[in-house]
Amino acid sequence: MRRNRSFSVVICLIFLGAAAVVVMVWWPGRGKSIYEQGIAEVRLGDLQKGETTLKAAAAENPYNADARYWIGVARQGLGRHDEAVAAFDEAISVDEGIPATDAPEEAVPLRKEMAEIWSKRGLSHLALGHYDAAIRDLTKAIAASRNNGRAYCKRGIAYFHEGLPEIARDDLLEAVLLDPTDAEALLYHARASLDVGDSIRAIKDARKAIRLRPDSAEGYEIVVLGYHAQSNREAATRYLDKLAELDPDTAAQVKKKTAESPGKGGPVR
Repeated sequence: MRRNRSFSVVICLIFLGAAAVVVMVWWPGRGKSIYEQGIAEVRLGDLQKGETTLKAAAAENPYNADARYWIGVARQGLGRHDEAVAAFDEAISVDEGIPATDAPEEAVPLRKEMAEIWSKRGLSHLALGHYDAAIRDLTKAIAASRNNGRAYCKRGIAYFHEGLPEIARDDLLEAVLLDPTDAEALLYHARASLDVGDSIRAIKDARKAIRLRPDSAEGYEIVVLGYHAQSNREAATRYLDKLAELDPDTAAQVKKKTAESPGKGGPVR
């Protein structure tokens, strides 16, 4: 009799375990906090839904710094950079307000390294045209992680837009050394090189970028201007023809620009 009862108990436990598995598989989101669910939504690319979920998580827990960070990530992905900066600011503020000892049980500190958070905030400042603020944040990110090629690239772009091409070249070269396939860094290094009169390096970097991105109209534009600066009309015309196939409007603008400053080789036709 006891053996039968034991067998029945085992069968019941197996059934309950199987039922629990079915519930977890077919009822997604249950078993997770709304904070964890929001992070999952952002990582899956459902940024709007993720932001809404994470805002609810932040509202119910004033000590959840990480939820505020992920709100910033979602807003950044949605192109709302001013709101992203505000969310990153709030995340850092909440994190700094969590006591090192005797922290509230519900406290959730930032789980990313500060280098990544400064880098993210710097990217949004850059997108907003806040170049000074972008440089400050990206400098912090680089100081915390010297191999952060993306931060070097973006800080170089900020310096370029601040009208400091020589300083920009240093950062952009560092980015290229860390990642030789970074087409964005190559193109901006090429532009900065043109600005300081180094047409040889400008052409070299732009052609590397074209190999990485064959449809890069910007790359062809830089090569045309580089060869024009060298008065190599034949090469400039060859690349201008390729640019015209990719982007006729940009090609027309470049043609006009070279006509206004023809140089020794004459305007590019």
